[in-house]
Amino acid sequence: MLCENEEESMSAVCWYRLGADFADALHLVHAKSLPFYTFDERFCKKAIKEGIAPAINICV
Repeated sequence: MLCENEEESMSAVCWYRLGADFADALHLVHAKSLPFYTFDERFCKKAIKEGIAPAINICV
């Protein structure tokens, strides 16, 4: 299997394990330092608490 960026893929897998939807996790990886918007409040709280996520905005 060929992976475009192994480090980014592993970050997405880590966020998925924390409870993120995998698609959200992939989008978050590609957002890098840009703000990220999601409806997944539970995941955001975990990711921020763990210090593994860039700026996240929760849409309500």
